[in-house]
Amino acid sequence: MKTNLRKILPIFVLAASAIIAPAFAYDNDEGHNNTKSTPAVPPAQYPGGEDALAFFVGASYTYWVPYQEGMNVAYADGNAAGTIIGNVIRPVMDGVSGFKVELGANTQHDGWCALVSYTWFDHQQSLKARSLVGGTNYHTPFSNESDNAARTNYDSVSTEFDMQFNRIHGSVDRAFYAGHYLAFRPWIGLLGAWENQALKFNMDVVNSNDVHQFRLRQDWWGIGPYAGVDCTYYLTNEWGIFLSTGGSMLLSNHDVRDTETTFANGSVSTTDHDIKTSFDNVEPMLEAMLGIRWDSFWTDWALRLEAAWELQTYFSHNGMLGVDEITGQMGNYSMQGLTVGLRIYF
Repeated sequence: MKTNLRKILPIFVLAASAIIAPAFAYDNDEGHNNTKSTPAVPPAQYPGGEDALAFFVGASYTYWVPYQEGMNVAYADGNAAGTIIGNVIRPVMDGVSGFKVELGANTQHDGWCALVSYTWFDHQQSLKARSLVGGTNYHTPFSNESDNAARTNYDSVSTEFDMQFNRIHGSVDRAFYAGHYLAFRPWIGLLGAWENQALKFNMDVVNSNDVHQFRLRQDWWGIGPYAGVDCTYYLTNEWGIFLSTGGSMLLSNHDVRDTETTFANGSVSTTDHDIKTSFDNVEPMLEAMLGIRWDSFWTDWALRLEAAWELQTYFSHNGMLGVDEITGQMGNYSMQGLTVGLRIYF
């Protein structure tokens, strides 16, 4: 029996050593990269170090077309008031120019970068007066008359929509390669925006010199968390196709006002109604960019050029009041169009 134990004991010791030894070997080898037990970290696209490009600046030209729901100011019907047969009138919203500027830095911490960006968009366009065509009359849902049949008939309409939109966001991101040709850049940060809207339209009364003047205004701001991801597939070492998507949940405030003033015979004025309110709202925002970019890196600086189609949508944004809809239109607001950008790393 003792002889058998002496034969089995060395075998048991060797087996136990084979199982336990790797654990102690790992504990005593912390200074080395154990690739078998530690997952590899994707390489950063802009790594740190003495030769890293520390800062970057950028600027973009935008040509966007705005659109906002709930902006129909009048409709044309036949001789009978309240019989709608078409010809809805809303402000003209053609494309206008804007810009973006940005400033960023490489934090020298595992490829993480910080970015601050500002966007400016200003829209001011008007629609000239429309005259009667074959006895057609115009009506508006913003009048202080609650019954369609009792509404005043108008023989011409002119509209004007002014809007200035400002946005600033700060974020941190880490661009990295997932393979040889595909790069990702997720980010997280904070977004803030503010805006002033003014919708103005005049309506001339049939067979008189009276003019009804409508003025709607919204002062808005919002702030909330901001996150997204940029995905670039490089066709060559420099040319790539990219898709960038992001979103935010903005805690926003709407300060709105709606007034209607009648000018009898073009001079004497009477205020028909003056409605004001202020309310808070949680407003989701979604954005997307699809385009091409060109990246080229040299010894001590780098250059990026890109062109894309961009879309930003702010949901439940239009809080401007109407007499028939005292709670506000709450239509979505969007800006979309061409964005051409330049970024310099140094």
